[in-house]
Amino acid sequence: MKRKALRFGKGFNVVLGNKHSQAAQMVLEPGKFEGNAQNRHHGADQWLFVVSGSGVATVNRRRYPLRPMTLLLIEHGDRHEIRNSGRGLLKTLNFYVPPAYTADGSELPPAKPAGGHPKRELTDRSRRQIDGRAVGIDYKAAGIRKGVNDG
Repeated sequence: MKRKALRFGKGFNVVLGNKHSQAAQMVLEPGKFEGNAQNRHHGADQWLFVVSGSGVATVNRRRYPLRPMTLLLIEHGDRHEIRNSGRGLLKTLNFYVPPAYTADGSELPPAKPAGGHPKRELTDRSRRQIDGRAVGIDYKAAGIRKGVNDG
């Protein structure tokens, strides 16, 4: 078990992790941004949770508003930029699966799947088309009914 009290100092800081996942906090001043139209994590998904402030996430050229209590999934390979468009600090808590950074914040190379085999992304019989990508959803395992929570 690991535990860490978050302080949300300025900038990007890896705060906790193991070989399977990682947490980082990011604080952006008004008008500042992280990433750009070419920025992407080749081997990790990024879950971004807005703690406070407001901003805009540009993911694959689409803009999404960011405000407190917003949760965003940026999948590995998605091009993305996070920008503070508000008047106060934009504070986010980010989770990377698998880890995307070293402890000092340098980006890691893409992770290789265990056994050297490509990971199977779509195993469920239920498949949907989201933003042009096929996504498998195990509704029963997720505890939801089809058509509910779809947005």
